[in-house]
Amino acid sequence: MAELSPVGSLNSRNSRRPSTASAIAAAMADVQNVDDREDEAVLEASGNEFKESWFNFLTTKGTVVNNIFLPASLFTLWGVLWTCVFMLTDFRALFPNSQALISIISFVVALILGYRTNAAYDRYWEARKVWGSLVTHSRNLARSIWCSTTVTTAQQEIERLGCINLILAYAVSLKHMLRDELGFNYTDLAHLLVHVPKFRPGARNMPKDNIPMEIVMLLTEYVRNAEETKIIEATPKALMNGSIGGMIECMANFERIRNTPIPLAYAIHLKHILVLFLLALPFQLPQVL
Repeated sequence: MAELSPVGSLNSRNSRRPSTASAIAAAMADVQNVDDREDEAVLEASGNEFKESWFNFLTTKGTVVNNIFLPASLFTLWGVLWTCVFMLTDFRALFPNSQALISIISFVVALILGYRTNAAYDRYWEARKVWGSLVTHSRNLARSIWCSTTVTTAQQEIERLGCINLILAYAVSLKHMLRDELGFNYTDLAHLLVHVPKFRPGARNMPKDNIPMEIVMLLTEYVRNAEETKIIEATPKALMNGSIGGMIECMANFERIRNTPIPLAYAIHLKHILVLFLLALPFQLPQVL
């Protein structure tokens, strides 16, 4: 299977075919590493690890603070301006004694924000369940490939190890694709694909878009080639194809969640109510303070 074979990139000193497990592992480690890429920059993968700490309130990573800082500052200045007018002058025309307006708007804002919070958590929880399904399909595929293939040569063993790497690469590449991070030159992904000829440094027509589908095609090609070389039987083949189909379904579900935002009309209505609330707030609070 030429597409998955890393033998062409082995050093000449290890050109003989390995025959033991340790020799096979050494052969896989001897495949050209991402550190040898001189013509292309390997991008640092953005980490998403979360470590709980008392100082979490100091970080803005994963929050909307950067997005709302300017509008929040403008509304703060608006509130300070009218508070100063109330405290330093006798102007009272725009400061009603009743708190009815702010009470009604607050109730509406609470309802709308509550709905949006529930919708956001539903999207998060659905994505978490889809990720769990992806983990299950990946483990089933790796188990089937490792336990149901009867390899007879060191070359087939290396191809099987490379296929396991592709399963890991699928999850990582899917993460990057959902973040609109094109290509595969990332520190957490490049080393998982370097054994595939089309992903090696200097290769022509290297894939840039939809890397997960490229990996799925390679996994499907491995299953087909394994059947032709008679190292798997019909039942394991069906299980492998079912797991690969499940991985594709998970990718489609992730794309559906990402590409289906809250309806535009609802988002605009929420902004209108929220802006009205913030504009009216300075005229209601000074009497209470």
